[in-house]
Amino acid sequence: MLRVVFLAILFSSLPLSSVLAQDDSKPEDEKLSPTLEKLVKQFKNFDPRRRIEALEMLAKLGPEGRAATPAVLDLLTTPKLSPKLQSAGLAALEKINPAVYKPMLTLLLDESIEKREEALKQIAELPMQELAAFYPVIIRSYQAERVRSNAESGMLPRYLQFLADHFPDKPEVPQLFLQAITFAGPNARGSAARAKAVELSPKLTLDRKQFYKALVSGLNDEDPDARAEVIKALASYKGEAKALLPLLKRLKFDKNQSVREAASLAVFLIEGEN
Repeated sequence: MLRVVFLAILFSSLPLSSVLAQDDSKPEDEKLSPTLEKLVKQFKNFDPRRRIEALEMLAKLGPEGRAATPAVLDLLTTPKLSPKLQSAGLAALEKINPAVYKPMLTLLLDESIEKREEALKQIAELPMQELAAFYPVIIRSYQAERVRSNAESGMLPRYLQFLADHFPDKPEVPQLFLQAITFAGPNARGSAARAKAVELSPKLTLDRKQFYKALVSGLNDEDPDARAEVIKALASYKGEAKALLPLLKRLKFDKNQSVREAASLAVFLIEGEN
């Protein structure tokens, strides 16, 4: 019951963007038998009793129902899904695909960063069809972690790495990275996520102006690793970053060696535009 309650909070309070909500595309290798097609169609039935009935029938198929895994994951990420439907969905997933069920629960419920990191590795090794179906789960669990930890969690950099490695072309991912770079509360909260987001930014297609604004907001990060990553990225703006030269020149004398080196290189590259 505790698991169901947690999932209810996770999947009802953190809506995804309209782009994700409207993404009905399916992997080309997804093949459902006529029986599974019929059951999957019932997942969207207006009558919740029919949906639960379909999930219970799917569970009875066991491994024979594995091809319906993406549809079950899609159902489980439906906003405001009732506890009964969540419970039925989880029970069905456990029966048809334990390899997906176990890392999903670990990722969402385990407090250990090591175990959740291992769950991400297990998910990354899934067949492409199932990995793609995990995208909404990863996004929602990342958002939940960010809210729950006030962006201080050590899991956030791991989520960002996973998204950059496997979903760099998804439309929501660049915005999540920009948010991670921009956010910084008292006591350098969010610094680890900021540093990782900046480090991985070359893997993504980020709006140049928005990325620049996000980087500028990170120049005062209290964590030297995050500050150094921000400075390295700003160096690529060269002429556009000339207004930052006074600050960057001061940072050449920062207490941290990585910051000093990054600032020295940035000043050299920016002034080289003259």
